[in-house]
Amino acid sequence: MKKPGAAPFGTKEDDGVPPMPAFGEGEKLLVTASTHDDYGFRKVVDPVVQAKQSSRLYNKIMNNREKIIEYDAYYMEDADVVIVCYGFTARSSLFAIEKMREEGGRVGMLRMKTLWPFADRLIRDIGSKAKRILVPEMNKGQVAGEVIKYAACDVVSYTQTNGEDIRPNTITEQLRRLL
Repeated sequence: MKKPGAAPFGTKEDDGVPPMPAFGEGEKLLVTASTHDDYGFRKVVDPVVQAKQSSRLYNKIMNNREKIIEYDAYYMEDADVVIVCYGFTARSSLFAIEKMREEGGRVGMLRMKTLWPFADRLIRDIGSKAKRILVPEMNKGQVAGEVIKYAACDVVSYTQTNGEDIRPNTITEQLRRLL
């Protein structure tokens, strides 16, 4: 509940979201990304304020994770192998999955739109139903490392760091090996 003169950035609310005053309501706010106290005064070298604000923001995000996490799921209802992907690798993955489906392969795909907070509950659910998960990434397997933490099935990481796109035929080859 908004209270005139109350600390606009401090809150005792469980969700960590204070009732921000709107412009024109008579409150003076300094809007900045710098660390600040409950009243908005910058405190960039105060470790107590840093810790308090970091914890509040972290809890605010984690308490609202179900509202924040976004993804698309394709062909998951009967998938033995699931591709977990993100970014432009999803296009190659979807093309490969549709080709494998035409050939009778039971493959599905989870396209993660949000990487943090990580969709650990969703990965647990997928990893309890699928036989294998393939994670194609254009890095050294950081997301595969997260998937491994939560999936109960085998997780196969495919990494490529040569600057070229991971092509659909490359993903198709990986899927054929896993089916």
